[in-house]
Amino acid sequence: MPIAPKLPITHLAGGRWQLFIPKTFTGTGKPRRPGFPTKAEAESYRERVLKGQEILRVHQSVDAGDVGDVSKAKRYLLQNGVEDVSMLELARFYVSHKGDSTQTVGGLFAEYWEAKGQHRRPAYQTDIKLFLKRMTETLGAETRISNTSSDVIERAIDSAFTPTNARFNKIVRTLGPVWGYARKCGWIEASPFERIQTREHKKGETAVYTLAEVRLLLAHTTPENRAHWILALFAGIRPVEIQRLTWASVNLEEERVMIRRNESKTGKPRMVELAPNVVAMLRPLQDVDLSPKVNHRKLVEATRISAGLVGKGTDIPRHTFASMFLAQWGDLRRLQASMGHETPQVTLTNYYDLIPKEDAEAFWQIGVGNAPG
Repeated sequence: MPIAPKLPITHLAGGRWQLFIPKTFTGTGKPRRPGFPTKAEAESYRERVLKGQEILRVHQSVDAGDVGDVSKAKRYLLQNGVEDVSMLELARFYVSHKGDSTQTVGGLFAEYWEAKGQHRRPAYQTDIKLFLKRMTETLGAETRISNTSSDVIERAIDSAFTPTNARFNKIVRTLGPVWGYARKCGWIEASPFERIQTREHKKGETAVYTLAEVRLLLAHTTPENRAHWILALFAGIRPVEIQRLTWASVNLEEERVMIRRNESKTGKPRMVELAPNVVAMLRPLQDVDLSPKVNHRKLVEATRISAGLVGKGTDIPRHTFASMFLAQWGDLRRLQASMGHETPQVTLTNYYDLIPKEDAEAFWQIGVGNAPG
């Protein structure tokens, strides 16, 4: 007598339940670990997988998620008086017509997040969640992915984001693997992203905030996002890194911030020195969270909107810091280490603009004594 297969269900730390489906059941050559909000839903899905075991063994291109579709078709035919179609015949028909997938945009996005997205780096997760949310709203959650041609997707990206060419290319790079996942699952024959061309993007001049704009930004901060702007403008720390930091990483006595491996965008730890004016501005804020953890982008963007500087990008505080640092101290190696760049050339090429010496001196006095800021 064959041994009954085991599809264990695990209770995850976040409260969700995860089902392990071995590769012999999926037909893709890889195991799956779908997540569920309740144990009952996980057990119900496991039963559906087990009931479809024979179909999956005979037809390897039908994966566990497809069994529900085959079963629904069987029930539909029975309700309409068609009784002589076996599950095996239905499976064969399903396989031969799998290119006409009924998988929806919403279903694909949920599957991809469970299988891939939630296991990637936090910076990628932030991007993919935003992109999937906007694309769901634009394409429609119930739209079949077989109907999402390259033209449809390009129009959706333009409508959802009104992106620059550089932003468009980033969205395409991020979303491409989602449809690639659908192709590997057999829901579509080819990814529409294979036909989407990247758009020409010429890197412009390095943009920095003027001294007046820096003061304007600081004047429009709120207690909950002020530390974020101070660290971005005067320490050059990336927004995604600031979001992960806590006060435990900041040593005001030694005038430094330790960005650990799990907080760094690159996965490499580094030490960031703090100028005296930065320490002076941060001291009164220690009773407030270092950076907003909920609605982070909206709260940070609120300062730009209030200051009337919406048209400028999120990297400009980092550009400003690098340019002001070199204008004041001229130590490229120290700046490179602080910013976490592999070479000094990366710092000079991408983040540096000429700043008048007097502006740099005034910049590094902001927040000291009676200096405005």
